[in-house]
Amino acid sequence: MNKLKPLLRQIKESPKTPDVVSVLLHVTLFVFLYSFLSMLIVVFSLNLHWDKGIAIENFPLGLGYPLYISFYMTPQTAPLWVVGVVALLAFINWILATRVKRFSKSVPRRTFSFCLSWGTLAVVILFYIIREIKFIGYDELVQIHETIDPAHAAYLHRGALEFIGYLLMVTPIVIVGLYASYLYGNYKEDANLQEWFRTYRFERGWIGRFGEDKVNRLPDIQLARNAETNAPVILEGESRQTGTLLIGPPGSGKTSIKIKTAYRQDLGHMQRMINEFPKLAKKYGIGSKEFERNMGNHLIGTVIIEPAKDLCDDAYELALEHNIPREFITYLDPSNPDTPGFNAMIGPTAQVVETITSVLEAIAQTNNEFFRQAARAVLKHYVYLLKFYKGNEATIPMLDDMYQDPRMVMDMVESIEKTIPPENVVKEMKQDDVIHWMIVKKIVKWFKNEGLRVQKDRDGTVEKYPRGHEHEGKVVVEDLQFEFTRQTRNLLSDITKNPYLARILLAKNEVDLDRLMSKGGILLVNTDDGNLQDLSDTFGKLVLLCVQNAIFRRSGTENTRPIVSFYADEFYDYMNEKFLKLTGKARKYKFAPLVACQSLTQFGVKFGKEFTESMLGTIRNTIVYGGVSKYDAELLSVYLGKTVVEEIQVRESYTPDNMDNPSFGYSESTVRTEKDLASVDDIMFQEFRYSYIRMVQEKSSKRAIRAEGDFVDTSEADKWKKSLDSEAVNFFMDYWKKEVNVSEALVIPEDDEQEDSASVLKKELLSFDKEQKVVKEEHNRFKHSQHKGQEITEENYEVEDVKEESQQEEKVNYSVGKINSKPVSLNDQEQKDNSIFDDVPKEDLEYLQEKREHQTPSADLKRHTVSFSHAFGQKTRQNDEGSVAVSKKAAPASFTAMMKEQKTSSPLEQVTVVQDEKYEHATQELKSVELGNESMELLKKIMSKKNGN
Repeated sequence: MNKLKPLLRQIKESPKTPDVVSVLLHVTLFVFLYSFLSMLIVVFSLNLHWDKGIAIENFPLGLGYPLYISFYMTPQTAPLWVVGVVALLAFINWILATRVKRFSKSVPRRTFSFCLSWGTLAVVILFYIIREIKFIGYDELVQIHETIDPAHAAYLHRGALEFIGYLLMVTPIVIVGLYASYLYGNYKEDANLQEWFRTYRFERGWIGRFGEDKVNRLPDIQLARNAETNAPVILEGESRQTGTLLIGPPGSGKTSIKIKTAYRQDLGHMQRMINEFPKLAKKYGIGSKEFERNMGNHLIGTVIIEPAKDLCDDAYELALEHNIPREFITYLDPSNPDTPGFNAMIGPTAQVVETITSVLEAIAQTNNEFFRQAARAVLKHYVYLLKFYKGNEATIPMLDDMYQDPRMVMDMVESIEKTIPPENVVKEMKQDDVIHWMIVKKIVKWFKNEGLRVQKDRDGTVEKYPRGHEHEGKVVVEDLQFEFTRQTRNLLSDITKNPYLARILLAKNEVDLDRLMSKGGILLVNTDDGNLQDLSDTFGKLVLLCVQNAIFRRSGTENTRPIVSFYADEFYDYMNEKFLKLTGKARKYKFAPLVACQSLTQFGVKFGKEFTESMLGTIRNTIVYGGVSKYDAELLSVYLGKTVVEEIQVRESYTPDNMDNPSFGYSESTVRTEKDLASVDDIMFQEFRYSYIRMVQEKSSKRAIRAEGDFVDTSEADKWKKSLDSEAVNFFMDYWKKEVNVSEALVIPEDDEQEDSASVLKKELLSFDKEQKVVKEEHNRFKHSQHKGQEITEENYEVEDVKEESQQEEKVNYSVGKINSKPVSLNDQEQKDNSIFDDVPKEDLEYLQEKREHQTPSADLKRHTVSFSHAFGQKTRQNDEGSVAVSKKAAPASFTAMMKEQKTSSPLEQVTVVQDEKYEHATQELKSVELGNESMELLKKIMSKKNGN
């Protein structure tokens, strides 16, 4: 018997089985129809004693030969129980015809099945009625002629009696014909009846899903059972990808009855996928188009996010009860000291940047547009820098460290700048690579110009970190955006310093979303409201955005991507506007979300009423439990649909008896009206376990049905474990454990709305320029308002220093712009003077550069000069003893070029050098420089070489 179970299951789930059964029933009924029509003809021929052989011989034109394979019986002895058999076959044939697509997809086909089923039954019943009329009507009338006195026989002709007998036999046929004509007339006049006939589908619990041509072709789930018919309410795998919204107050059963039940069925689909994997791999070969197309029909993974521990704990235990390997499951639980880690900064750089900025911006509490834009711009640049520097090894704690340590950020900028290829090399690269390096340059340039600067004391001396400091001996770096990023810094500090969340952020990353999306896996996320409190929402949003990005970068097409399901309880805590965009395209990315919330009002408060209505239109499947608010009930009663109600109106009129002509009148009319399928009261006061479900079936939205759900039945745990083939598990896990390469480039999905990578990267470049422009405009508006005396504050922040620095920066940029716009030409003497530096050893130049950076001048020297480069960019200072006068003509152009080529100083300090050198070209006044003994010796060497030449 156990050996027959797989065969019986295959027959039951085969899409061909309903077609075969229905065709056999149609053929059987047709044979009955032909047989009883033949028997009816024999009755009218008054030869009820003909058996099958005689009937075949006497039927003209060979019409009797099909009787060999018919159910023809001698009419005189045909048993009456045949009526019951034919009635049962007719009923079964009709109800199955309404479910089998071959016979129900058009009105003519439905008409054929209807007429064959009930027409055959009508013919069989007519046969037995006419046969009895023949016995008690026709024969008795004809016998009257035999009993009449021969003298009077001429007055009652035998033929007349036979004619009356035939009329009696034909009367049932006329009655049936008239009744059929009456039904057809009503059908033609009643649009509701036509719609019913076109769409009617027999539903009962015992018939299950028989006749559905897509049973488990994709991972379907049973949500509940119809409260009226007990038929299973199935959410088809294709419909799941349009999104499902579950609405119900606490304790309504939305988690225990719907989410757990759906997840349990997904585990069964994963078992089926694992069992089928070796067969598909051997038949088509892993990686082939046919293999990927067949895997695209399976569910390979699921993600659950919830704010409490119960759902994730139960989901973990259910997975183990289905024999799912432990390494296939990742459970992020802040309350568990041994929880796996999660790194939200793994993935393509652009997507990671958007994820981090979106999460922190969503939880930031600021209404000032300037501070919001400034904080966002800074954060994006910091994340870009970190990703360029560390790649997929970047973490959120590292980002927090960057905000706390500007010197470390400058070191990162220096390292990244050294990796930038020369311009001529970049020009030879592919367009994507060219744009990539353009973004890198923009990031470096931003940090040089707007992010960081070398810190100096009041006298203009470059400050250095003292002994014992982490950056001992290095130049002190100042964060120019410090005051604009206080809130971001505080948020990052809160995130990284929470001991429970730190367990996940600091632990080794064990979440591979790209593997889950391509090969499968189960990710359970407990955002732990109890321990994380306000950070629970932040953690959930972070995980959700990472999941969304992983879905968007899935490779393949709509036909080759496997399905991944997603469940979120208390989804309002994690909702973001981009999720709605994903839901609208979920079918293309094979993403099946089911999200639960307590009330639609939550979304309206945060995102607005229009967003709520848009969400109901985008997430096309809706389930609502009793106990919701009046606002939800009134809104959803419209979305659940309407139904037609027939009301019979009776009118009676009469006149009193004492009048001359008393009368009585009676009239009856039927009025059809539309009303909401579920009223506000119906929705609000539903019993426990009951819900209204509005679904998409066959790509069309259907009116809601009232359904009854149930809990997961764990008594079948032993059966679950036996459903998974151990050999198939080993084969699949060997494939699953292979590494999945995650490209740092932006992955573009292969679908109809695909953009090439160059276009996406260009958009990213434009976003930099646009964002910086917005920040500058807000900054200018901010300064203008302050100039007018308007009070604009953000946490009592004063921007007077920012104003002064911005004015100084504008003056410098204006001067530099004027210098750059005018070409500098050298005369013959200047070119000759410059040539003496061509032979200067590189070590000497490096020595001068090092002295410029690190030598601390004496107190007297500070009064006259700050650094070597500043000396060439300032007015002539007072000449003390030992000073050397250097004219503008002595400033060597080749020296400037050689200094630019050296990488010994930091990029930020090189910016200072370049600006100071531009000042050098802008002034024609005499400069004086105070130098030490070593510098004096070097200059003497240079002068001696010149004199020698």
